[in-house]
Amino acid sequence: MAPLHGVRMPGQSKTGKGKVYMYYFDQDSENTIVRSRKGGASHVAEMPFIYGYKFGSGKMTETEQHMEQIMSRYWINFTKTGNPNGNSLPFWTTYQEGK
Repeated sequence: MAPLHGVRMPGQSKTGKGKVYMYYFDQDSENTIVRSRKGGASHVAEMPFIYGYKFGSGKMTETEQHMEQIMSRYWINFTKTGNPNGNSLPFWTTYQEGK
């Protein structure tokens, strides 16, 4: 999985044998390492949602707690199988260049 931070996808999508899954994360939260001064998410802001880290106040809204459950299951699935998708998760499509 690769974050989409305004960077072109590496050649994995063309030359690699594995599928590529991309994400764009812009959730602002009090539970982050560094808060963006401009609003939205800062670099590595997704880590509390993926790994359950607690930073700052450590507080998460109900929506953020739900996001944490979904995102951590995606990462666990991807680690185990190379595919983030699983039962009762919203389907995550693979990256296709130009789309």
